[in-house]
Amino acid sequence: MRPAFGYRRQGGMVLATGLIFLLLMTMIGVASIQTTSLDERMAGNLRDRNLAFQSAESALRDGEDNVMNAPSPQLKTLVTDQTPDPNDDDGWSDELQLADAMEDVYARPIYVIEELLDLSSALEFNDLGGLYRVTSRGLGSTNTAVVVLQTTVGRGVVDDP
Repeated sequence: MRPAFGYRRQGGMVLATGLIFLLLMTMIGVASIQTTSLDERMAGNLRDRNLAFQSAESALRDGEDNVMNAPSPQLKTLVTDQTPDPNDDDGWSDELQLADAMEDVYARPIYVIEELLDLSSALEFNDLGGLYRVTSRGLGSTNTAVVVLQTTVGRGVVDDP
């Protein structure tokens, strides 16, 4: 007796089709895993850079606050001759001004104050009026995420009548 629906003629076609579908599903799964891991790395790097930026911003604000509010003798001790190269890790040492530490950062942020223009002698005041450049350097949670920020601060001299 002959089998109904011609089962003898299929010759394993279902098996071959099933294996092709299995191969396609495996390729889609591997691609999804690669995309997800890349997205995760990008998010981690963005977080790390954001931490470095916040750290550098914190140090910049500390430097600006010192320029604006420090007494003249103390400000003279904070002013340096030149800013270290932002791309050179060796120039930024712990001998420079350290700002308050933040959580989850690799190292404390550092800032440098440079005097650009001294107005105190021109205005015949004893206070250090003039222009100052504050440069800060912050690290993220690793030492590869580095942000350097710079601003110019004017310290005015007010003569009380």
